[in-house]
Amino acid sequence: MIDPLSELAIRHGTDKFGLHDYTPRYHQLFAPLRDRPIRLLEIGVGGYQDADRGGQSLAMWRDYFPQGQITGIDIQTKALALGPRVAVLRGSQIDADFLAEVVATRGPFDIIIDDGSHRNEHVVESYGLLFPTMAAGGLYVAEDVQTAFFPRFGGSLDLEAPNSVGYFAEIAARLGQDADPLVADVACVTRFHNMIALHKVARIPDATRTVVADITPAALAEAFAALAEGESLRIAGRPEGALAADIRARFIAVDHREIAVHFPRATLHGQARDLCRIDLMADGVVLTRGANDYPSNFAFDATQPQAAAALAQMEAVLRETGEEGGFVHYAGILTAQYGREAARDWIDRLTAMEARARLYFQLAIGLAQRDKDGAQVQALARRALSIYPADAGFTLSLATALLAADGGAEARALVEAALASTPRDMNLLLLLSRIASQAGEADSAILHARRAVEVSAAQRRAKPLTRLGELLAKQGAHDEALRLLREAAALPGQFAPRSLRALSAVLKTQGDIPAAVAAAEKAVALAPDTREFQNWLNALRG
Repeated sequence: MIDPLSELAIRHGTDKFGLHDYTPRYHQLFAPLRDRPIRLLEIGVGGYQDADRGGQSLAMWRDYFPQGQITGIDIQTKALALGPRVAVLRGSQIDADFLAEVVATRGPFDIIIDDGSHRNEHVVESYGLLFPTMAAGGLYVAEDVQTAFFPRFGGSLDLEAPNSVGYFAEIAARLGQDADPLVADVACVTRFHNMIALHKVARIPDATRTVVADITPAALAEAFAALAEGESLRIAGRPEGALAADIRARFIAVDHREIAVHFPRATLHGQARDLCRIDLMADGVVLTRGANDYPSNFAFDATQPQAAAALAQMEAVLRETGEEGGFVHYAGILTAQYGREAARDWIDRLTAMEARARLYFQLAIGLAQRDKDGAQVQALARRALSIYPADAGFTLSLATALLAADGGAEARALVEAALASTPRDMNLLLLLSRIASQAGEADSAILHARRAVEVSAAQRRAKPLTRLGELLAKQGAHDEALRLLREAAALPGQFAPRSLRALSAVLKTQGDIPAAVAAAEKAVALAPDTREFQNWLNALRG
């Protein structure tokens, strides 16, 4: 039986269910508040830089709390029509003046959910600014705290400060012993997979069994293992010494799936996969046994039993409803997990609904490209551009299809118009370079390729470097071409085989057959299923 919040998540298309297992936990926390006139603040609206994208979870909260006032804040401008009970404001989650104004005009909040930048320093700072302003009995939830273990978000395995999991674990350890309002006003800290909730009034599960706080870690492990699914074990009193260290290790290891992404050799608590909830209070701890092996969204596995069950629930709900947001989200998951063909039925349903979401057009165009249906690509991209004028991605799709159909002039006009809005788009610049090259404008093609290199991020530079190297080689500038292609081939990423293939071609032109063969062999080793690379290598070997 699916809970009502998860059903709403599926219908509206938020990733809080499916790619994550958050909404069942939120329902546990928020069900007692559902029919009250609560005020909820969510940090992070979604949709990245696009003003028309995001807001799926705000719509979910709006419908889950029929008397609630819902507020979303985002660093990007958003233009979303979500009804009179929902307000979306622009500002930073660490801007103290902005947050004070939000609280003054829309608060005090009963529920605050941090689904913002996920950077550890931001999570810690936002809590310090907002928790003291909350209404009595409020709930503050930090979401996606697995980034505490992701270096690119400022995370680490040793929880070096600022670190969200380490910070909230320290708050839990100081409960009842510290006058700091960021600690003293916390009645309970609850730990779920990828989530931490701080309660101003404790709402904890009933314990099936109670043990005393001087129990050994080994005895605790034995008592926990004896619990049935869904049962809870209460430790009466404050854990000290080895037991406190064991509880902290459990608190950290709840996110064992995500830790393994960056620290595959880390040693974690042996019962992490069966620990679905921890409640920490000044006078005790409650451990709840349940499945805790949901796959990370950074390594999502649709065949894992919990994830497979969630996807089956999504399909069942969506077959009974007809909401675009849910269809688009589900089709996106199917495409990512199983390929474009797996989502065809859902994309066809969206087409019949005359869907308008960006992701729908991206999925439908991708499917048409897979089918090699250039006319359908053009039709979809034209409609997308009528809704999202000069969008770089849709322009790229339409212009590429036009170029393949000898529509170079229209393709050039489209790309130039889009570049007027997004002059630093690498792929548009590369396509303009290709258009110029096909028109015999070698100097212009090289100029646009150089610009693409200049604007590219380091992790994406191999593609424009390779394009520029190929163009220079055609013009006889072999020395510069070799330098650029060697640079591209040395960069990590999926484009390295293509760079090596281009490098091999230039080396052959210069008569260095052994070096050309060596580069081709590397290309084949990296992409053994690419027939073009194998054929080129065979030709070199004679």
